[in-house]
Amino acid sequence: MKTSYEYLKGLIKTKSTRRFKADSVAEFELWRKEFINWLQGLFVDMGVSRSEPGIFNLEITDKKDYDAYKRIDIQFHNPEFNLTVSGTILEPVEKNGAGIVCQHGHGKSGRLPIIGDLSNEEVIDEKEILRHGFGLRFAQAGFTVIAIDLFNFGERSMPPTGREKCDMLGHFLNLFGINLVALQLSDIRHAISVLSSWDGVDPERIGIAGLSQGGRMTMFTTAFDERIKVAVASGCCNTYRDRIEKLSGACGAQIVPGLLPDADTPEIFSAIAPRPLQLQWGNKDQLIIPEPAKKGIGYIQKCYSASGNAQNFSVDKFEGGHEFDFKPALKWFVKYL
Repeated sequence: MKTSYEYLKGLIKTKSTRRFKADSVAEFELWRKEFINWLQGLFVDMGVSRSEPGIFNLEITDKKDYDAYKRIDIQFHNPEFNLTVSGTILEPVEKNGAGIVCQHGHGKSGRLPIIGDLSNEEVIDEKEILRHGFGLRFAQAGFTVIAIDLFNFGERSMPPTGREKCDMLGHFLNLFGINLVALQLSDIRHAISVLSSWDGVDPERIGIAGLSQGGRMTMFTTAFDERIKVAVASGCCNTYRDRIEKLSGACGAQIVPGLLPDADTPEIFSAIAPRPLQLQWGNKDQLIIPEPAKKGIGYIQKCYSASGNAQNFSVDKFEGGHEFDFKPALKWFVKYL
């Protein structure tokens, strides 16, 4: 008789049915189009529209001027899930015309550490531990930045529970036929629309950066939405299969029903090609299991080579843990945006 773990191990031995197996540019482009169509369809079935979302009930809730930038706190409506999204625009005094969506990870404070908010000790600690603040640093470098609180983080967090709150929320939403990843993807796509229309931002020069949960949403968003031209994803080059095998956990905010028979993270990252993608991997990051991560990166490299744009994929292997490595990310955005 198989135990539950033995049953899971049998499932993860299966190969993704949508892996790219050829090597020509034409074959890769055909695979990419078919893959993105499938991925979009997966999320369309969960309430996310393929079309570019509009801007609904955008409201400025606060505004502060600093020497090099303005902090503009905003709210907007997401009609796909009937939600109000809280966020911040960091607008440089000297704009370079490009915009970056900066997405936080699985911290208590949501977007605040990303935008360099130092309003309380908890935010300061999170900012320092994860080398957050990259949204503020991008703004200081001339990029217009938008950072939103993902659903269940920051201003949008549920009350404390006796269990992991994202798992609880994910389970409860499932009872209503709502997927948390789809909801968050929809929120970010509406944020892209806000940033693309912001004064002084070229809608053809939009990038995205994220750490951990934010890196995972960077992956899904960039693959789904081709308005994103450049991406940097940190702390997320692991795969779902290796996390299952090692029983290392997978947050409820990252679970997409029906994903793994068709694709795992290497296939989704590969579908971003030929658009520039930088993956960041701290060599002390305990959430990334080295061997499967190396295999996944190897697959992504082969796909970028098959696309004819091997130079558009980069791995920043740095000395550090589960954190964001700002300088290589800045060079990447400067080069491609």
